[in-house]
Amino acid sequence: YVGEVTLKAGEEFKFRANDDWAINLGGTLGNLVPGGDNIKVAEAGTYIITLDLSNAANFKATTTKK
Repeated sequence: YVGEVTLKAGEEFKFRANDDWAINLGGTLGNLVPGGDNIKVAEAGTYIITLDLSNAANFKATTTKK
């Protein structure tokens, strides 16, 4: 999954399914876990965020600042 979002410095995000918090992923970008902590954005900007669920043993995401 890929999305483009504009975030402010200090804002936080995590991933959730079906507009519900019953299934959510957080923690670190390299190791997303169910119910994990929010992911903090250090620098304001527009980001391309990619969620990679291809390996069930290690969900991960990347952020690329535009």
